Amino acid sequence: MKQLNTEQANQCIQLSAELLQLAQQQQWQRFEALLVQRDRLINQLVSKDYPASEADAVRQIVARIQALDTQTRALTDACRQETLTELRTDATAKKAVSAYEKAQRRY
Repeated sequence: MKQLNTEQANQCIQLSAELLQLAQQQQWQRFEALLVQRDRLINQLVSKDYPASEADAVRQIVARIQALDTQTRALTDACRQETLTELRTDATAKKAVSAYEKAQRRY
C-alpha cells in the first residue's frame, strides 16, 4: 500500500478549481487541455491502494473534487444547451432563407 500523495491530491483539487474557472469564462480549448491533465492525475491517484488510516483523507479529497465537478458540469451543460439552441436557430434560419430564395426564383 502506498501513502497518499497529498501534493498530487492537492494538485487534482487545484486543477478542478481551475476547470470551474475556465468553464465560467467559457475558455473551452484551455478547458479541454486541462481536463485531460487533471483526469490523468486523478487516475494515478485512484489506482493505488491506501491504508485504512487514510480513508477519511481520501474521501475528503474525492468529495472536494466532486463538489467542484458538480458546479463545472452545471456550467458545461448550460453552455452546451445554449450552443445547441443557437445551432438549431441557425439551421432553421438557413432553411427559411433557402425557402424564401426558392420562392423568389419562381416569380
